[in-house]
Amino acid sequence: MRQAFLARRERLKKDIACDCKSCSQLGNLSLKFVTHEGDVAEQKVKRRVELAGFDVILVHRMLKNLVPVPEYVLMTDVVAACLDESMRKLSIALTHDFEGIGQTATYYIDLATSEVRPVVLERGFFGRLSAKLGFGAKALPFMLGAKSPARSSTTLIAARKSCPPEPGGR
Repeated sequence: MRQAFLARRERLKKDIACDCKSCSQLGNLSLKFVTHEGDVAEQKVKRRVELAGFDVILVHRMLKNLVPVPEYVLMTDVVAACLDESMRKLSIALTHDFEGIGQTATYYIDLATSEVRPVVLERGFFGRLSAKLGFGAKALPFMLGAKSPARSSTTLIAARKSCPPEPGGR
């Protein structure tokens, strides 16, 4: 994602022949991600559905952080525990004192130095076919309108249960 962002930013810089203040700031654009896993509640406000709860507040507090690098992924320990070993080695511990929440263990990865490519194993014909059919079968209820995404936090809870425990604790 970062490579696509950088390529698009460079393309915009080359294609735009404008000297306005906005266009001159293209080189300063950077990516910042905050990630956390937790419980959410849906709250209807007029005609909009908003996410609410402690974990939503935590994510908002994480947007105001002490990360000392311009491009990063900031995550809570719950997310850091789900990282594979190569990514976990890149994460740097940083404790934040969030207003109304207190001391919170977080970890960040500097995107400028983390050019780790995922290892993708080559699948055979039947493996690829199985993956495509499985994806299609899971997507079909959504495509037919039988299911709607983000109706509850069950996907977040299921994701938490599928996260492997970290050896040695973190």
